[in-house]
Amino acid sequence: MKVFLERYSWPHWATALMLTGLLVSAMQSAWAGPHDHEPQTLKGVVERFNYSPKGGYESVLIESADKLVQVDFPPHMAAEVTKAVATGDQISVVAVAEKSKGDHSVYRLQKLTTAKGEEIVMLKPQPGEQPQPGEQPKPGNVGKIEGVVKYLNYARHGEVNGAVLESGDFVHLGPHGAELVKLAIGQKLSVEGAAATMADGHLVIEHPSAVNGVKIR
Repeated sequence: MKVFLERYSWPHWATALMLTGLLVSAMQSAWAGPHDHEPQTLKGVVERFNYSPKGGYESVLIESADKLVQVDFPPHMAAEVTKAVATGDQISVVAVAEKSKGDHSVYRLQKLTTAKGEEIVMLKPQPGEQPQPGEQPKPGNVGKIEGVVKYLNYARHGEVNGAVLESGDFVHLGPHGAELVKLAIGQKLSVEGAAATMADGHLVIEHPSAVNGVKIR
């Protein structure tokens, strides 16, 4: 026993205890991590859909537990989801939490249950299956859109990246451009750029050259 105590003096014991604590902490973190990414069931009311940069639908925004939640779905499933779900519907989703860069939670959709009880499972795209984009801007089709911001639009990780005007037209600025213009609901916008027509008939300017006189790169 004397030899044992001399060999493992107090500094050695302190170091061993500290390393043991770090190891336990690391094991707890590793154990807890995967659970943060397990599918969760959320229920909420549909507020609206969120646009991709080109004007296709890529996520649904719901109010769940009095908070805004963004649920992203694959582009090739957009037509099926938007056909079965409408603003004001009470829906349930099974989704996986994603890292959010905005001020609200973001999830990746796995399964959606509509207000009528129908289930839509997110499937992998078939070979050659692509979302149907709207009309692409033609060279020289540069114009100006003016209007008031009705909704903010979000990128797939939750950052503000554009605005939907009261007219229904959509302006995509990207997160950096949105910060430059300081996008806000109720703000008046004058947008210059090449416009295209979205599937719903409204216009989209994916790469505006200027907004309210601010140059957008």
